[in-house]
Amino acid sequence: MFKVMKVKLFNIDESPTHFEFQFTRENLQKLEERYQFQTMECVATLTKKQEFIELKGTYRVRIKTFCDLCLVPVSTELDESFLIGLISENDQKIPEGDLELSLNSFETDCYQGEEIDLITYFEDQLILDLPLAVTCSEDCKGLCSVCGTNRNESNCNCLDESSSSPFAVLKDLKPD
Repeated sequence: MFKVMKVKLFNIDESPTHFEFQFTRENLQKLEERYQFQTMECVATLTKKQEFIELKGTYRVRIKTFCDLCLVPVSTELDESFLIGLISENDQKIPEGDLELSLNSFETDCYQGEEIDLITYFEDQLILDLPLAVTCSEDCKGLCSVCGTNRNESNCNCLDESSSSPFAVLKDLKPD
């Protein structure tokens, strides 16, 4: 629908304002190239609070990438929601001394100028929600480090890499 989703601050008040939009992979700047998708469907609700603007967001996207171990194509769907308090960069206060945060602390971020670019916050949240390791299955055997064979599809005749490891001598050590 929209290539850039920017909301003017004067359009946000105490009653929730809803936005539904979608964007394509080309609209994102920070997401690694290895993650591809067609469209990301988003819903944002902006509400002006006393000291900040509350952004409630939900999104759904099907990400295509490659398994980190065997490099076969993998597809995963993310259907996530988040809540962020947006503070004007001019109003941001730097606390003195130690700052204590709890797991239930309200996440905050800053905006600049007289408008909020929603795509920026949705892209950041997508990056945070990506899995640390993408694998095709829990028991993926990966590629052989010697010949490159996908060990999920066939076995190779290469020597077991543990025998050529500098730590191989430790396997014979036994505790006293």
